[in-house]
Amino acid sequence: MEESTSNNSPARQDNQNQDPSPSSPGPQVDTPAAPAPPEEQPTGPPEYRTLYLLSYVPSPLFPAHWSMWVPHRASDGSVSKRGTRLHVTGDSRNGFAHDFDRDYDPDEDGRRPWVRAAARIAERHVEDPPTPEGVSAYEACNRLERVALSIPAPGPSMRAASNNAVRTRVALQNCQTWMADFVRALIDQGLIEQSAQALLDECPKN
Repeated sequence: MEESTSNNSPARQDNQNQDPSPSSPGPQVDTPAAPAPPEEQPTGPPEYRTLYLLSYVPSPLFPAHWSMWVPHRASDGSVSKRGTRLHVTGDSRNGFAHDFDRDYDPDEDGRRPWVRAAARIAERHVEDPPTPEGVSAYEACNRLERVALSIPAPGPSMRAASNNAVRTRVALQNCQTWMADFVRALIDQGLIEQSAQALLDECPKN
């Protein structure tokens, strides 16, 4: 913000800017009023968008699938009902891969996912691609997606029953563990609030 220029420079401090002496009743000279300083520009918080956590519960016998969804910004500036869903797809036996579903509307999904607002994120970190339908499902278009790709998709963590190799305990990795790591990375980088961590405990796991 530029500061306003002072009008008290020596060039303007002449006799015309001084009050006339009572003993010298000469002609009264109008002194031009000093220009008002420019109004301060608003410096409020940046625009934000809401991140949502989604959970799909197919059966109590299987782990629920977790995703994150961020709605797009419509051409008129409003929040659209469609957006990008960030998740990893696959299974614990074969491993997972990153996937960005760029034209997703939770209301149109017949699986009727559990949906909760998880956090807000600054608009500059979730810029929409110019043409979502023409962008790869594995290509990052903004910082949120770059953070998602920086979290490795889980590899195989479940052995087949017929595997005769020496059995060692392997921590089960799936879409839920990936989402937990993703949320923690966003918090650690200061992109979302710490409160988003608590929502992971509420998200249905199966």
